[in-house]
Amino acid sequence: MRPVLLAIPSFLALASAAGLLAVALKAKNSESFDVNEVPKHPVTTDMMVKTGAMKTKIATAFTTKDTNGAPIQIAGNGLKRPQFVYFVNNGCPCSYAAEPLFHSLADQFKGQVDFISVTNASAADAKKWIAEMQVTYPVVPDPKVEIMHAYGAISSAYSALITTDGKIYKMWPGFSKDLLLDMNRELAAVIGQPERPFDTQYAPLRPATGCTF
Repeated sequence: MRPVLLAIPSFLALASAAGLLAVALKAKNSESFDVNEVPKHPVTTDMMVKTGAMKTKIATAFTTKDTNGAPIQIAGNGLKRPQFVYFVNNGCPCSYAAEPLFHSLADQFKGQVDFISVTNASAADAKKWIAEMQVTYPVVPDPKVEIMHAYGAISSAYSALITTDGKIYKMWPGFSKDLLLDMNRELAAVIGQPERPFDTQYAPLRPATGCTF
């Protein structure tokens, strides 16, 4: 077991009970689940203001590669579908906590929105992350955190919804029950579909972000 996983927040206990991906294996010895727990890294008002200010701005475009060497376009012109880009900090317990929730969101919009994970890990470590967490969509290694900086993502669990014309539809600085429901609502809006129910599972009530890049 990785030493860092010992610090996984206790709200992963429900993930263990639900058998959610590899996180459940890491949290199986956790005890009671408290949705009211104060996050170790809470989302601040300043984070909400700054991500809110990104709405409708032109998203910085990147042409890069995923862990398999396949070309990946982030933002820019000619996108076939909207993109949901979220940021992972290698070894961050909060990234382990948030990952299955983003997987569920991706399943909700499969074939309608392209999900892309950007990590500060090396290509080799990113491949280990994919295997461990069973990620089914592209993971882009960004060890120099150039993409994070371009989007103002100062910590893991930040995410950005990008429209087909290359604009930021909305950004979020972390995750919680309310933030995930808002993501679900905005993802439905960007594709012009009615909002569908979304199970926020073990997400905390208080917005949490992750470790600083």
